[in-house]
Amino acid sequence: MNTRRLFLVDDDVDEQWIFNTALSAVDPTIQLSGAANGQDAIRQLASSPSVPDVIFLDLNMPVMNGLECLRLIKSNPGLSGIPTIMYSTSADPLTISRTMELGADEFITKPYNFEDLVNTLRHVLDRIVA
Repeated sequence: MNTRRLFLVDDDVDEQWIFNTALSAVDPTIQLSGAANGQDAIRQLASSPSVPDVIFLDLNMPVMNGLECLRLIKSNPGLSGIPTIMYSTSADPLTISRTMELGADEFITKPYNFEDLVNTLRHVLDRIVA
């Protein structure tokens, strides 16, 4: 079985830690890498010799926000096929609709407790990168 690789784009260090901890609870063999904003994400993804199995992308970040990053990911032939999941505190239907129009595979509103995050990640990963 190949090791699953995930890429998280989120500027909040605490959110990164919580996500990584929850991911370890789901499957400690999953490799997580990431970036603190969309610009760094695009740079890393475009220069990496391998692509992740799935990208989790926050909306509100400095330098380049999640919508612009999503647009660039989905317009890049080498990256466009990677399942990209918006992962944000937002639950605004218009924002969710806009991300789906730009090619997001799913939109997850960040859960408020750790157990819900673990369950959400387990469900998404079982479906998308089984």
